[in-house]
Amino acid sequence: MKEEIERFKKFQEVMNTENTDIKVKDIDIKNYLKYLLKNGSVLEKREVLGNVKTKILLTNKSLKLF
Repeated sequence: MKEEIERFKKFQEVMNTENTDIKVKDIDIKNYLKYLLKNGSVLEKREVLGNVKTKILLTNKSLKLF
């Protein structure tokens, strides 16, 4: 996900003439992933879940990682 944020930062720099100082540390990765799982496209959700290396349990519309 850090690579994705860096890619987004580069995209913003191309689109804006202003200097945007977004640092990877400034963005909360955990909350960003939660946002993607709730509001992202099917492909984004699939990518997030594909990168999880632990077991996942889905019960009552709630994900648990082990």
